[in-house]
Amino acid sequence: MPKLTGFDILTWIGSQTPPHRLPAIVLSGSALEMDKQLALELGAKAYWLKPTDLAGLVRLAQELNDVWLAPMSHA
Repeated sequence: MPKLTGFDILTWIGSQTPPHRLPAIVLSGSALEMDKQLALELGAKAYWLKPTDLAGLVRLAQELNDVWLAPMSHA
C-alpha cells in the first residue's frame, strides 16, 4: 500500500466511531513475532503468513473459509 502500512490501517480502523464490527484479518509476509503481536494489539483478529506456493494458498483459502466465512453463514 503506498504511503500507509498495515499497522496504519489497523490504527485507523480502531479510531473509527462507532467501532467497525468487520474483523480485520492480517495476511503478511513477515514472520516476526513482534509484527504479529503489534497487529493483534492494534485490533487484528488473526494474523496469517502469506503462502509461498499454490498448495499453501489453497490451504489458507480453506482455513479462512472454515474459520471466518462458514460460521457467519450459520449465524
